[in-house]
Amino acid sequence: IIVGGIVSIIIGVVILARQLGLEHYTGVFTKQFDEGVSFSGLLKWHFTEWAEISLNTSLARVEGYIPGGLGETAFALGGIFFFGCFLYLVFIRKNQLPFIVKAYLLLYSVLLFNWPFYDPRFWVPLIPLIIPPIVEGLQSVRFKPAKMLITLFLLVYIAEGVLSVGYISYTSLNKQVFARTQASGVYKNEYETAFFGKPLSDTAKSIDPAALSVIKRYN
Repeated sequence: IIVGGIVSIIIGVVILARQLGLEHYTGVFTKQFDEGVSFSGLLKWHFTEWAEISLNTSLARVEGYIPGGLGETAFALGGIFFFGCFLYLVFIRKNQLPFIVKAYLLLYSVLLFNWPFYDPRFWVPLIPLIIPPIVEGLQSVRFKPAKMLITLFLLVYIAEGVLSVGYISYTSLNKQVFARTQASGVYKNEYETAFFGKPLSDTAKSIDPAALSVIKRYN
């Protein structure tokens, strides 16, 4: 019965590959490798993502302060460490997470480690689910210096989040700043034209009508 069920599922997946988006995924996955992305490079991407979500900051924000271009290596190694902590807290250490949640975390992780793109935002849905085992693990720590260090780390993590929310709110509500910072200022002239009727810079030479049309449409 089990074998028959597994075979039926496999046949169903093959038949519904296009509807499930698997053909598109495998096509993109293959294209990435054709363009020079190695499997080790893929793993490096995703471990770097783990470092970014665990430190609540991006590699792009700090790599300029790390000498010798060691930022990428440091983040990749940090990601391995943080992912190891995740595996220990969720799957090795005893906790109160239901089996279905653990199964979801495992399958989601397997999916993303095969995801042919670099984007730490895809890991964000896991964060609320791994907070309970983190709290349980923190409560079980008896070595006071270690507990204080972990608590300090979590406080810094929360502070970074608060500052980020404040910054993104400021840049979103201030139209002049938004035009300058959105997409690194690539469409500054178009945003200012949509907001104020003209670019605010005297050096503006051209306006992309297609970009301006989209900005106005979703303004």
